[in-house]
Amino acid sequence: MISKRDEIKKAIDEKLRTIKTAAGYQTNVSKVYADESEDDKIPMGIDLIESDVPAIISLAGDDMFGKDKPGDGLVHGCVYGNIELELQLWHDEVADSVMNAYVRDVFKALYAGTATGTGTSAFKALHKNLYDLRPLKVESDLNMIEANRCFTIVLLVQYTTKLWDM
Repeated sequence: MISKRDEIKKAIDEKLRTIKTAAGYQTNVSKVYADESEDDKIPMGIDLIESDVPAIISLAGDDMFGKDKPGDGLVHGCVYGNIELELQLWHDEVADSVMNAYVRDVFKALYAGTATGTGTSAFKALHKNLYDLRPLKVESDLNMIEANRCFTIVLLVQYTTKLWDM
């Protein structure tokens, strides 16, 4: 049985896979590497070749319970779980403007649901237990010379579940 945490992570990763120019985005993501996949090993981003990028490496941190909620995080048998999700956006040698468009495409996919959407809470449709998705930070690679580019987005994924469904 898959946990609610893993279901939510998988739903987010699937949404990231829809970032394609054919769908109206400015970025054409070739692959999303996810830490829950048993088939693919996550490569080192610096080792990605030109045909592998743009790519997203999606890494989930540990659960933190009750953060940003009053009390101990257990209300009526439900746990409020929080995962820090790190999305590494890899691209080849491109300008900052291309990387910034890449970041915007990720936010459009998660928050608006489409490349042209104007909504702000489409993420709630990804999974019934998902109740908030907050950006914590976006970090630039400071335009590394002669190397793949990487911007990192850190999101706080908040969800509800029962203790035995984690």
